[in-house]
Amino acid sequence: MNILERFHLALSYLEKSQHELRKWERVRESRMVDLSQFDLVRDRYVRHVKQAEELVETIRTSQKESLPILDEEIYDLKRAQKKLNEAITDGNVKPKLANKQNRAIALDLERLEETRDWADLIARAESTKVFAGPIDVPFTEYTKLLDLDEPDDLNKPEASGIRVNPRNVLIIVVIGLAFWAAWSYYQTLGHIDVDYSVEDNKQILRAVCENTGNRTVRIVVPWQNGVPEDGSVSQLQGRTFGILVSVQEKGNDIYQIVPETPEMWDVNGSEHTSGGLVTLSPGEKIAIELNTLELRKSGIAVDKIRVEFTRFGGRVVGRYQTKLP
Repeated sequence: MNILERFHLALSYLEKSQHELRKWERVRESRMVDLSQFDLVRDRYVRHVKQAEELVETIRTSQKESLPILDEEIYDLKRAQKKLNEAITDGNVKPKLANKQNRAIALDLERLEETRDWADLIARAESTKVFAGPIDVPFTEYTKLLDLDEPDDLNKPEASGIRVNPRNVLIIVVIGLAFWAAWSYYQTLGHIDVDYSVEDNKQILRAVCENTGNRTVRIVVPWQNGVPEDGSVSQLQGRTFGILVSVQEKGNDIYQIVPETPEMWDVNGSEHTSGGLVTLSPGEKIAIELNTLELRKSGIAVDKIRVEFTRFGGRVVGRYQTKLP
């Protein structure tokens, strides 16, 4: 059940509860009813109404609050689409990569706009007329499908007021906001592909990195503590990667992080300062080379070497290891 269907069902539950309560109160006006039984039934309908009102308002509020965020995400996505089209026109993006990125943006935009339409409809809907009528099922079915408490349970002495099952509130928030939140978080991340190779009799380990996302990324080459030398990572954690190099020495089964050796790194054929940042724009590629001879010159008896690309925080997104001659 998606959020729109859930809201339709909740609104139907509210309208039926209100209708039954009004009908029962008209019966009371006829004075042809046992007042003790009347109060029991009436109280049950009152609890249904209050529970349904709280549920409907919870869903409606969550969707109203999501609208400005959804609008901002849609704006950013359309801007990214425009920039991609400009890059295609200028010939700055390879056709294959451009088509892949354009399809991804178009799909995300379609889903995001649909989510936005749903949120707007829920925020404005005051009755089930906007859904072509109510969903008419027994009260027990409403509470079951909506994961609510039965009114009889709500009448327990320890209960204070009408409450909505916490699981139900969580489900509402997750269903209503999960798509744009997950998409928003995903879009803030950087994305890279890395192809590894070894050259010169395994003396040079080569990593060709390509930015396959829509955001500029940064690679710290290498990092020892997950922080670049300039300490500028806090604002760009999701788009900052680092290369971590570990070696296994002969006669030792444990991989250990190697000490920094300034001469061991080249980027695009030029010597690279250890711990420095490399920046990649969307679609851009660079070649990062590690000279294993420099490791041995520093006194490390290298048997196996492992290179890991990690995102800020330590999550490994790519790994390559090989035995050296």
